[in-house]
Amino acid sequence: MCTSWSRERGRKRRRRKMADMLHIFRGRKASFFVELAAAVIALAGIVYYAVQSNADDCFDLLYMVLMCCGVIAVAAHALLRFEFLLPAAGVLFGVGLGVMVYDMLPTMSDVWNGVHFIGGNLTAYIVYTAISFVVAAAVICCCFIGTEKAE
Repeated sequence: MCTSWSRERGRKRRRRKMADMLHIFRGRKASFFVELAAAVIALAGIVYYAVQSNADDCFDLLYMVLMCCGVIAVAAHALLRFEFLLPAAGVLFGVGLGVMVYDMLPTMSDVWNGVHFIGGNLTAYIVYTAISFVVAAAVICCCFIGTEKAE
């Protein structure tokens, strides 16, 4: 037997829980949401890279580790609000971009010179590099803009 009083009490409790869950978004600038969007793009890029890169013969474990650590650093910055985590994420994404460019250069050289020496799929490398660049640039810009509103 459920009375209207207990139903109303349950609704208030659910609203309070929702308000408690949304506390990480209070007092944040738009750059915070850009940072979270960059992490979501990085996560989608990681999944795409893991699925597609073995077929394209361009898998590098270091790239995966750097991008995963960058996503973890962004999530930790969002939850814990430690300011050093955002530049750390920028460094991780930037080094991941460097690793991808380093891996792409031999394949690009093959395509440029018209030979098939090293192999690999240049289009896939360009897609991975573009995703890495967008994510690294967005997170590094958020480092300079700041994610907290001034009080």
